[in-house]
Amino acid sequence: MINLQDIFPASDKPVNKALTALLALVAFSLPFKFLVNAFIVLAILMWLSGGSFKLLFQRNKFTKVLLVTTVFYLLHALAFLYANNIQESFFSLEVKLSMFIFPFIFYTGNYTWPQMKFFLKAFVLGNIFMCMLCLGRATFITMNGTENYFFYEHLSWFQHPSYLSMYLTFSCVALLQKKMFSRLQNFLILLFFTFFILLLSSKTGIAIHFLFLVMVGISHFLKRGNYLRVVAFTLGSILVLAGIVFFVDPVKQRFQNVVNAFSTEKIDKTSTESTAVRMLIWGEAKKIIAEKPLLGVSPGDANDRLYESYKANGLTGAYDKKLNAHSQYFQTCVGLGIVGLISLSALFLIPVINRPRRLLVFFLLITAVNFLTESMLQTMAGCIFFGYFYAVLCFDKELNPTKTV
Repeated sequence: MINLQDIFPASDKPVNKALTALLALVAFSLPFKFLVNAFIVLAILMWLSGGSFKLLFQRNKFTKVLLVTTVFYLLHALAFLYANNIQESFFSLEVKLSMFIFPFIFYTGNYTWPQMKFFLKAFVLGNIFMCMLCLGRATFITMNGTENYFFYEHLSWFQHPSYLSMYLTFSCVALLQKKMFSRLQNFLILLFFTFFILLLSSKTGIAIHFLFLVMVGISHFLKRGNYLRVVAFTLGSILVLAGIVFFVDPVKQRFQNVVNAFSTEKIDKTSTESTAVRMLIWGEAKKIIAEKPLLGVSPGDANDRLYESYKANGLTGAYDKKLNAHSQYFQTCVGLGIVGLISLSALFLIPVINRPRRLLVFFLLITAVNFLTESMLQTMAGCIFFGYFYAVLCFDKELNPTKTV
């Protein structure tokens, strides 16, 4: 049960209570994509009207975590100095605005862990509602048509399957780490999200989901010294994953594509298959990085340079679909060079060094692995998720023990 007094303390100002509610609505609506931006704008306006931003000027210094998010954003702003595509540069800043503003909101907000848990719970509930809508839509279309809408992009109504899988995996890890619902409810939600991830059929999503469930399970049993259950849980998880990969046809086919891509001596440059085209794209990204290794070509020009390289080297599949680097590390390095890649790496390393909390570490690992195969910070869906929960898990009342606004 939620204790409203813990979430909305009577001593808090009405504007602060409204901001707390809006931040919860941001978390709830994040999976739906089309609602979240309105709540973010309202939350920013409420934060500014409440005057909490004044704390930024009253403190002696920023924390290291706040500094690294600010530097990462400012690097994108400074890249205007050598960018050609100004429109795309502005778009890059707009997309990443949530990564810049959420750390400031939560840094000055002084939120307690019951409130942080409330935000996490809102996100989990939003994902449940979204999954139910997707399943309802898939059922209606499949029953009234000839095509199966229960797999991959057909099922994922609001988000790309890779992003949605990441949301659900993080939700499962949060459920296992924090007591948000009863034990039975946690178990049922965990099963439901796992089942949905399998239907999404994202190769990376499935692999990451099972990997992190095993990691959380092993961590749980090791903490209690139950080594026999560690072995049993690990073997059981491996067998379940192997059974799904080998006997569920849609999943089996997608993982077979990975094997084919790595076993083929020469990849067809016209290919649009996800694994094969990624390998081709990464090769072109390396060439561009080698040309301007220090500062890159600018985030605004990164995709243009990739498209030019695809066209010049016959990657017709990638060129026709106008694909980005499909790896945030390559995308950042193409746009901002080694300096940008160091800044991106600092986003992951500094919080772990500064405040190594278990859920924070799992969140950073989940996003870091997803960044390997998707340029997630090129989209609102990736930036809002990363910026919001990065701030939620890095800043709370323990960091800022006094509140003067």
